[in-house]
Amino acid sequence: MAYLVWHTHEEINVLNRYSSDTAQGKALQQTLDADQRFNSNVSELAKEFEIEKMITSKMTMLGYPQFIDAEQEYQKVKKNRNHIFWYQLYNGPASIKKLAEYLGESALYETHYGGHSGSIHGTKVMHGLCNKPA
Repeated sequence: MAYLVWHTHEEINVLNRYSSDTAQGKALQQTLDADQRFNSNVSELAKEFEIEKMITSKMTMLGYPQFIDAEQEYQKVKKNRNHIFWYQLYNGPASIKKLAEYLGESALYETHYGGHSGSIHGTKVMHGLCNKPA
């Protein structure tokens, strides 16, 4: 349940960017208005894709009895941190590396995740650009 609650909140956060009723949606609209390459209206996108309906549906789901405990835990942890991950709920590890250690999968982390996360997250590209000879 912890993963489902966390993932649902992540989806809601993305949807809120396209809702003209939210601060995120208003900020996105200002960004779009300032860029001549985009001729988009957040309100129109929200209506076309029924963003408000999707947000309401996900929020309703979080209120179902089977999600209440995980939702309360999510809110408790979120109160103290800006961004959280599912594995941090219920006093879980603070990082994916610590999760791998807890599960006895440090070697897997070091050979697969740790070595490739820079490529996946684009940091190796930035590192290459920043270290490029002038």
